[in-house]
Amino acid sequence: MLPSIKYELMVAGKNDKNYEQFEILFDADGNFEKIRKSLPPNYDHILY
Repeated sequence: MLPSIKYELMVAGKNDKNYEQFEILFDADGNFEKIRKSLPPNYDHILY
């Protein structure tokens, strides 16, 4: 594997009342790097 490859896992979980999405980043060896909240997609433009 190339050391510059990163893997991103997108997960959704439910807290008390809402669902939240998170992006989890791993390196090429599978080591955890960071987690952050994922923002909802912006649909201000036309989707085809």
